[in-house]
Amino acid sequence: MLLTPQQAAQKLEAMEKSVVENVRDAEMSTIITARAIAWGQTMGPFKTAWLRKHRPGLYSRKNPRPPADPGRINSQTGSLAQSWKASQENKSQDLVTALFNESESAKWIAGSGRGRSRMMRRPVEDRIVERLMPIRISNLKEAIRKALTL
Repeated sequence: MLLTPQQAAQKLEAMEKSVVENVRDAEMSTIITARAIAWGQTMGPFKTAWLRKHRPGLYSRKNPRPPADPGRINSQTGSLAQSWKASQENKSQDLVTALFNESESAKWIAGSGRGRSRMMRRPVEDRIVERLMPIRISNLKEAIRKALTL
């Protein structure tokens, strides 16, 4: 089917609008998934009482007993897991999505996840990104594919 220049321009405008809407929806789906992954990474199986009995602990740099995945935080009180927040906002032509933790103890896992001097590095953010990126890429590809098949 041949289109006139005006029809082609209208179709392109519709596709552009569809791409923007679909990408926004895909990113919202991704951030919801990211929050679920983050919650899972900070709701490990061990409570405070168990961890106190097993000193120096699972995450001791010197002698972890037994060694545990440093990218997974045990639930203890559960406040870290419950403090994950997600946001999405439009800034001019950009869509900004973010996942962050408002807990007081989040500073021990943020950025490099260095923690205290006797604590091994806690790459929680790295684990979240590792698990999330394939899902995000898939969501975005599907959103763009849907928009371009108008």
